[in-house]
Amino acid sequence: ITWENNTGYICSWEGLPGGVNWDQPRGAHSQFPNWTQRLYWLKPMTAWAVASNDPQEERMTLDLIRDFIADYPTFEDVVDYWMRDELNVGGRIEHAYAGSIPSLLSLEACTPIDCIELLKQVARDCDTLYINASKLTSGNTGNMGMTLMSSLIRGALAFPELANSPLWLDDATQRLDANLKHMVLDDGAYIEHTFGYPFGVLSQMLDVLELFRENELEAPAVLAQKAQQLARYLMFCSMPDGELPKWGEGVGRNTKSSPLIKRAGQFFDDPE
Repeated sequence: ITWENNTGYICSWEGLPGGVNWDQPRGAHSQFPNWTQRLYWLKPMTAWAVASNDPQEERMTLDLIRDFIADYPTFEDVVDYWMRDELNVGGRIEHAYAGSIPSLLSLEACTPIDCIELLKQVARDCDTLYINASKLTSGNTGNMGMTLMSSLIRGALAFPELANSPLWLDDATQRLDANLKHMVLDDGAYIEHTFGYPFGVLSQMLDVLELFRENELEAPAVLAQKAQQLARYLMFCSMPDGELPKWGEGVGRNTKSSPLIKRAGQFFDDPE
């Protein structure tokens, strides 16, 4: 894809009738819908809008997320799949909603209708994870299950005013309990044959434990137990310089295990 043949609306939405088309442009990378539908852009744009203290720039951010919400029910089949794929739904909750929407609701430019539409979209996506457990079928749990359940817990704790949040939290903790017993073995070893995923999974486990602590709630006992076991597993597997052996998917992002293990050690008050 080049500047001569790309579709301009992937770069700018200004002046476009109907706003952004959230479809995958011809020639774009296969992961384009994932990166777009997970709304990674919303957190930095929200920070920009808040820092600007400019109602016009606040309105631009609100209009872009409102455009996404307005298009949500009308996507064509291929985009509909990406929109409702549980991993993309979980990504929106974790990377966009929990950290951004409370700030968006406080903006001067935010109207009552903006507030309603934003919270309706949170509820819609959380209910998708609550109702649809297709990514958590037998033999397909592991890191995917951890991502989905940590997202649902984050949504439930970030938006306690929504009617279904107690149901989301109860469902997520029950499914998390079952997934962790499968994913982290009795000796702490991780079930998937890679050092990429346990690195990320442990980070998510600690995030969830900290969320429960911040909200003065008791975390599931199995979560704390398995997180400590997994941290010690990664500690034992690390080489003296803090590097993990390089095998399996996702290892390229991992450099040193020591900061993550130190974080776990501090959380659990584990001197080793």
